[in-house]
Amino acid sequence: MDNNDYSFDRAKFDAVWQRVMPGTVDDNIKPNTMTQKAETHDTEQLCDFMDDEANDAQIYCLLASKCSGCTRQMLSRISADERSHLKKLRAKYFILTGETYTPPNACPLIYSVPDTLRKKYSGEKEGSAAYRAAAEKNSHKELADTYLALSEDEARHSRMIGCIIENMM
Repeated sequence: MDNNDYSFDRAKFDAVWQRVMPGTVDDNIKPNTMTQKAETHDTEQLCDFMDDEANDAQIYCLLASKCSGCTRQMLSRISADERSHLKKLRAKYFILTGETYTPPNACPLIYSVPDTLRKKYSGEKEGSAAYRAAAEKNSHKELADTYLALSEDEARHSRMIGCIIENMM
């Protein structure tokens, strides 16, 4: 084996080694690492949103059980919307990662309906803003579009809760 053959084989070996060993970083791998970090941030944020939607669905279901009439119907509708949001986000997560995600079980505690509604009013406004900000920063067009749609839903929820509170006073 002469030197030229060895260098050619060595170059092939190095190329293969760099592909299979993620711990070795050189200038050719840095862009992929940055992309992976962005995707990790996207999936972590997506998991946080799913956790929030699952928790909100439970809270609104509990609130509905403590109310009657039109208020109960509106809160049940919001709970159903939150479950629908969770399903959409779970689908996007699966598309991005090839994995499924199930939010952890939560046991929300409601002290009083008016106080909880007041907190949820603010929470829905904050959720709307968070989805809008995530859409602006997201590199996945379909996910960004989903975030914008959910932002509008959360804003609608805050208006609905505002109406419920007005009718309670």
